[in-house]
Amino acid sequence: DHTPKQVLVGSAIGMIEAVLYFGLMRSLQQRYNHLLGTRVFTVFVHDFPLPVYETLSKCYRLLAKLHEVPVESRMTSSWVKRELVLMHRELEWYVAQLEPSCTWASFDEDSIVAAREMARLQRVQDEIEKHLEFDGVTVAKLGERGYMTSSGSGSE
Repeated sequence: DHTPKQVLVGSAIGMIEAVLYFGLMRSLQQRYNHLLGTRVFTVFVHDFPLPVYETLSKCYRLLAKLHEVPVESRMTSSWVKRELVLMHRELEWYVAQLEPSCTWASFDEDSIVAAREMARLQRVQDEIEKHLEFDGVTVAKLGERGYMTSSGSGSE
């Protein structure tokens, strides 16, 4: 069997590994959440999203930041377009997951909550689309360029 010292060292190593793994996974999720639904390394499909409240929070922060920047400068900035496109793609994936064909709602309450969540996500998507359309970029144009599909690259 194990001595108390071995158990203590093993527990400490396990805890350090868990903290490092958690930190790595969270940073990868935050960095690559816009690639949800796409193939990674041609083998895996990225389906490990951030919690929806974190994605919505990121959207709200971006939209609030847009209101602080003068209209003339924000619509010529490529980072604004890129961030809006990436946020729209993320929300599109979350909305697709709430479609009745994707959910396994076992109770009536589940479908009510899913419908409410979908409406909230779509409202934020509409707000993002308004900002994109102000600059002459429509979601249809983005779709033609491959930005809004899960197989698209999502980069400019």
